Amino acid sequence: MSTLLLQVINVCLYVIAAYQICKLRARRTYCLYDNEKKYQFYIGSSLVQEGGYHNIYIRLQKQTSSDERVFVQLVLKGYGIEPVQLSSECGSELYIMSYTSDQTIGYL
Repeated sequence: MSTLLLQVINVCLYVIAAYQICKLRARRTYCLYDNEKKYQFYIGSSLVQEGGYHNIYIRLQKQTSSDERVFVQLVLKGYGIEPVQLSSECGSELYIMSYTSDQTIGYL
């Protein structure tokens, strides 16, 4: 009787694990409404977060490879949403300049 119970518990755990994996793979949808200046973030068909444009932002994300090469990519982030990569990684052919108050130039 105890082995049958263990088998039933194992099957239930596998079903729960499969459900969680499918839930994680659900489609992420990012909606931007320009007229209302708001965004919505959905996982599957469920609305997870809604807010104003001031709560989301686009950033350059810097990554360094194991051989010390620097890559950058555009990433959409914000309050209550999962980050999403908007561009592919750009390598050494892209130089991003930043200007300081004394007009010196630095590179990423």
